Amino acid sequence: MNPWQWQDQLGYAQAIEIPQATRTLYCAGQAAMDADGRPVDSDMRCQINLSFDNLETVLQQANYSLADVVRLNFHIRCNGYRQLVYQGYATG
Repeated sequence: MNPWQWQDQLGYAQAIEIPQATRTLYCAGQAAMDADGRPVDSDMRCQINLSFDNLETVLQQANYSLADVVRLNFHIRCNGYRQLVYQGYATG
């Protein structure tokens, strides 16, 4: 849906309707926790990767994958780690 013309040359739409959508999954926040629920004490890259692994596990149980994710919110305390999050999602 594009109520205006200006965004056409930028390659995006203001909204997309999915009329036959039958399933939507909202996931809780994921953290660097092992399978027993214990926090993993490791460097930030490992924590981010484990968080994405945990998200993938939740998605797979519901027959979804990271390719099905429409929106991802993340919170980190230091912006210096932002690129690691992007890399974790890209390789997840």
